[in-house]
Amino acid sequence: MMERLEQENHSSSTSPQSGFSNGSPWKRFLERVPKGMLAIPAILLVGIIGASLLILIRQEPPRAQPEKVALPVTAITARLVDATVSTTGYGTVSAKRDLEVRPEVSGHIVELLPAMEIGGRVSEGDTLFQIDPRDYEIALETEKANLERARYELKLEQGNQIVAQREWKLLDKELAQNPLGKELALRKPQLQEKEAAFAAAQSRVDKARLDLDRTLVKAPFSGVVLEESLEVGRYVSPSSAVARLASTDEFYVTVQIPQDELPSLGFTPAGAPTIADRSAKIIQRFGAKGESERDGRVVRLLGDVDERGRMAQLIVSVRSPLDPPRGEVPLLLGTYVGVQLSGETVEDVIRLPRYAVREGDVIYLIGSDNHLRTVAVEKIFSHLDDVFVRGDVRDGDRVVTSQLRDALEGSLLRITRLDENLLPESGENSK
Repeated sequence: MMERLEQENHSSSTSPQSGFSNGSPWKRFLERVPKGMLAIPAILLVGIIGASLLILIRQEPPRAQPEKVALPVTAITARLVDATVSTTGYGTVSAKRDLEVRPEVSGHIVELLPAMEIGGRVSEGDTLFQIDPRDYEIALETEKANLERARYELKLEQGNQIVAQREWKLLDKELAQNPLGKELALRKPQLQEKEAAFAAAQSRVDKARLDLDRTLVKAPFSGVVLEESLEVGRYVSPSSAVARLASTDEFYVTVQIPQDELPSLGFTPAGAPTIADRSAKIIQRFGAKGESERDGRVVRLLGDVDERGRMAQLIVSVRSPLDPPRGEVPLLLGTYVGVQLSGETVEDVIRLPRYAVREGDVIYLIGSDNHLRTVAVEKIFSHLDDVFVRGDVRDGDRVVTSQLRDALEGSLLRITRLDENLLPESGENSK
């Protein structure tokens, strides 16, 4: 063994490259690392190169097209019609004539009409109540006596006129040159005074007779008693209002409608209807109990707008409001009613329920391939639950009526119910 070590030392000392190859750190490292671990980097390198080649030469698998899901919707068939423009406004019923009753003379009430109580109905010319007439009868008789005295004095003066004229003829002709002297001689001032006294006496008689007539307070029109504070024996005077009447032959409804609807209803800029006495329909609604309708007519367009809603105001008249046709409900003062107004006839419009027209004045059409198409429309007018529009819509097109959230152009639709458009109402003709 000693010989072997000596040989190795000898060989290492005699080798020309023993300083690099036999004693270098790299060689010593390789000698210490197990041979199995040297293959790991090579394997990793080969794996990376192979993966890169696979990525470069791979083919993408065909993508599966997602199946389209049709949205269930309800729809209505669009129908082209000619329709009479109509709109519905709202207003409150008021009296055409509303009068406070005040006596024109003073006195105690001695007679009272039985109907003079709140809610009572009176006719034109009825005596509502009578004031004690005795004082006024006495005053009339007194003035009549004064009138007779004035008439007597006037006739007496007229007789004096005849005597004065005869005396004037006997006087010197020179007096005729003085006009004032002639008037005095002929007693003209005295005659004028008696004539004026007679006229004043006649006027006092007329006034006394008028006061006597005014003790009978009569109804100026047929009406209903809204307020009263009358009792037999009560003292009344012209300064006190004793009752309030509202005429019943005609009531008014002040209707508010949007200003932009006036032209379609036939109102000129001057404010008068192009057709005199345009008809209107007054509608009272009673919730689940239904409604009652009355016929009316447009009287005029007011010159100012409603202060709150800035809407135009129309006056609509209703005849005999408290005496409705059989089966209808009386139209009472203060009732809030709807008023349907009719105007001109428009052609080629589509009638749809209000909810079929979306925000921004668009509708959803269902194309022949059952895909959604958005169409802009122009609102011509509205009536109750319907709206009449124009746009790129043809007769027979299917319009979506159900609610769609986040609807996209071209979405596939499936109709679950298709409603036929309602039959034309009065004033509408289908094309």
